[in-house]
Amino acid sequence: MRNRIRDTILDQFTNGFFKPYFIKFIELKRGKGEKVVDSTMYVMKTINNGLSLFNSSVITKKMADEILIMKKEHDGKLNDNLISTFRQFSSFMSMFYPETFVIPPKYLRMQRRPFHSYIFSEEELKHI
Repeated sequence: MRNRIRDTILDQFTNGFFKPYFIKFIELKRGKGEKVVDSTMYVMKTINNGLSLFNSSVITKKMADEILIMKKEHDGKLNDNLISTFRQFSSFMSMFYPETFVIPPKYLRMQRRPFHSYIFSEEELKHI
């Protein structure tokens, strides 16, 4: 069934223990009618390649912490898609390996920034 998955992106997945499970995960998502777009494939590649650095067949909390901390952006934020996809994949893996760490919904708190309205000066309003 590999022909259903974009080979160009899938070929960039590091060969390791988790790659066949990502293929099954993608097939499951598509079988349920979900779209697996290129951006999601790249996120999965990031997770797979991070997991392949560990000599483990089970996702542990330590592995999840290291991968997610490693992928924090320069402003300290994480890509929500990365967390969501990792959460879904860890849940999927727990069906095969019950000792898998399943990333909880509130694993990493999202940093919210308060809204600050901008009030134009009279000069700016005249310019507009």
